[in-house]
Amino acid sequence: MATCTAPAAWSTEPAAEARGPALHMTTPPPPDGPDRIALLDIVRGFALPGILLMNIEWFTRWPGKLGQPIAADVGGADYLAAWLIHVLVQGKFWVMFSLLFGAGFAVMQQRADAIGRPFVAPYLRRAGFLFVLGLAHALLLWVGDILHTYALAALGLLLFRRVEPLWRGVAGAMIFLLPTVMMAGTTATYLLVPELGGPPTLGEDPLFAQQAADAARIYGTGDWLAVTGQRARDVLDNASSEVFMVPVALGIFLMGSWLLASGRWSRPHEHVGFHRAMAFGVGPAGLAACAWAATLATGFGPEATDAEMLAQLLSWVGAPLLTLGYVGALALLSLRPAAGGFLRRWLAPAGRMALTNYLMASLICTTIFYGYGFALWGQVSRSAQVGLVLAILVLQSLLSRWWLGRFRYGPLEWLWRAFTWLQWPAMRR
Repeated sequence: MATCTAPAAWSTEPAAEARGPALHMTTPPPPDGPDRIALLDIVRGFALPGILLMNIEWFTRWPGKLGQPIAADVGGADYLAAWLIHVLVQGKFWVMFSLLFGAGFAVMQQRADAIGRPFVAPYLRRAGFLFVLGLAHALLLWVGDILHTYALAALGLLLFRRVEPLWRGVAGAMIFLLPTVMMAGTTATYLLVPELGGPPTLGEDPLFAQQAADAARIYGTGDWLAVTGQRARDVLDNASSEVFMVPVALGIFLMGSWLLASGRWSRPHEHVGFHRAMAFGVGPAGLAACAWAATLATGFGPEATDAEMLAQLLSWVGAPLLTLGYVGALALLSLRPAAGGFLRRWLAPAGRMALTNYLMASLICTTIFYGYGFALWGQVSRSAQVGLVLAILVLQSLLSRWWLGRFRYGPLEWLWRAFTWLQWPAMRR
């Protein structure tokens, strides 16, 4: 059996000549040095198109309908695309980005501790910048922003800063399992006690239908001011979801922190068995759960059914398992010379500019679909949306490679770093 060896790119040790002076550094080393963790960039680059495959529908459909089933009149290639995205994408890639955020926390803490650099104040500035950027993204581009949620959950990570990595992971799993247990209990109650009459019937609220029609009209035909007003209303309407999302994101952050600190992501060549278990055991189990869910229901419609509740539970459980399977497969591929070289050439550059590329995708899509752009709201089918995502992926991969051949950071990454460390980092190579 062939064995996997560690390429030089996996080294997490700084060059020998840099170890002494590094003790006196007040800012971190350049982002492209020998201590950069290539797997994180590869996973970020892989997550970007997954996020957009899910999100693109909600650039051309009112976000208030998020979670509703595939429309009954969708068929053929459009139904197949929607069904595959439901099984392979929905709920998986925001988990992946959350794990990556937690890993980034661990990297920042490890490097700060290693060279005696202050951590808490720069970290709070880092989270503050992300919160402001996320709100601006939600109000000025797209209401479905996740960055401000991450920034709020990031504050909770500080409470676990001095906790051993293993116990961080345990705490994160417990936080994530709490809503899972509650969801399972509710579902089991309605399935096992029929006399309760089944889950509540929500009905089709006429006010909700009118809100959806008004929002579609404004997004599809309105000018920038009108659309921005609608975005602000939707942001306020969705604010209550933070009560659920922030703790869940924190739980996933903590698990990502453990994956990095334990070496499973920073030294994948030392944990090949773990990644094989994820890729060939945990991942397929998650895929089976998500596929089973999709055979039962693809959403939670206005009139809830037992099948929809069970499907929602299966998807919630299966999504993180499939996410870990994806990352395990990427880790194994990255250790093979040919596949790893391809991933580092084409996915890693986009991953190094993940923040810039995430917001760039929002700018492209709002320009295509909203009334102040090309006004294609509701006119691009689900299968055509997949083609558009692939085109954006190719554009961002090429642009990221070109940019990083000349500069050390993406534009927003450069601003984020400058605000974090209160210094202007060198931009050009």
